[in-house]
Amino acid sequence: MTVAVEQADQGYRDRIHDGFVAAVREKGLARAQIADICRHARISKRSFYECFPTKEAAFAELCAAASTATFDAVAAFAASDLPWADMVDRAVDLYLQALDDDPLMAAVISYDMAGIGDGGADARREAVDRYAGLLAAASRAASRRDPTVRELSADVALLLVGGIGELVDQAVAAGRPAAELGPVVKSVIGALSRA
Repeated sequence: MTVAVEQADQGYRDRIHDGFVAAVREKGLARAQIADICRHARISKRSFYECFPTKEAAFAELCAAASTATFDAVAAFAASDLPWADMVDRAVDLYLQALDDDPLMAAVISYDMAGIGDGGADARREAVDRYAGLLAAASRAASRRDPTVRELSADVALLLVGGIGELVDQAVAAGRPAAELGPVVKSVIGALSRA
């Protein structure tokens, strides 16, 4: 595939993602149809199907893109030389604020990922694994710089990230801002990472 064709394909994918978000805002995920997505994206159904085989595949990619953007921002804090407590504070705040910035999409991702088949469940599991790996690696680096920080094992990091995900799911379902979870998330991470 030539560079021009790849760029055109990415342009359509970006428009489909934007159209998907608009269609979900308009009708909700279950009622949004490919025709709605195409109308908002201003593309033909044929162009949609050239990029994605199904609505579910487009949704899984949209979720993965949103997760990657937030992950990259959080990872920048994890890679910094900030003191552990400051790094945790800033990374948690950034993550929760990203969810609050688009509560509709947070709700859709929270509840509908697993409902779109194996691809959705795989994408959600992959995101949890990435965040758990980041948390474990960040604590390892921090423990090398600061003996009062305990390295979090992969299992503990996975437990933390899974628990945070469940807290977020419940907050979204109750219509509460994710940012309200910040103090409890930070205190649990702090307690488990104290040497």
